[in-house]
Amino acid sequence: MDKNLQKKEAIERIKLLNLDKCVEEAFLEGEILQSVHSFLFEIEPDYTSLIRNWEETTGNVVYHVIHNFFEFGECLSLLYISQHIEEWSDDRQVLTMGYPYAYVLNLDDDNCSEYGAIGIEENMGGLLRTA
Repeated sequence: MDKNLQKKEAIERIKLLNLDKCVEEAFLEGEILQSVHSFLFEIEPDYTSLIRNWEETTGNVVYHVIHNFFEFGECLSLLYISQHIEEWSDDRQVLTMGYPYAYVLNLDDDNCSEYGAIGIEENMGGLLRTA
């Protein structure tokens, strides 16, 4: 898979989500921003290396992260572009409905990390996880 195609798709999804322009600018510079209660922040270096390792292992490209604390652990919900281009149309459709596919990385218990649809809503240029 051509990473440039994935990055182009990532920019389109950032725009679909109506994220603040700084999210797109950071992504184009090779950085990923995170939403914490819809406020945008840089990601801690330790977490960035975890995300980059995940990208390398899976062939996916992360374009935004939602950072939450749940009763079952501290989690990073990774919004990503799959290396399977045939999935992109469906991915965009569920994204516009507010239920994107994500990989949820549980920082406290990796055995609880998993793929799935999450609920989101845009707020003040960032994202809130609703489900």
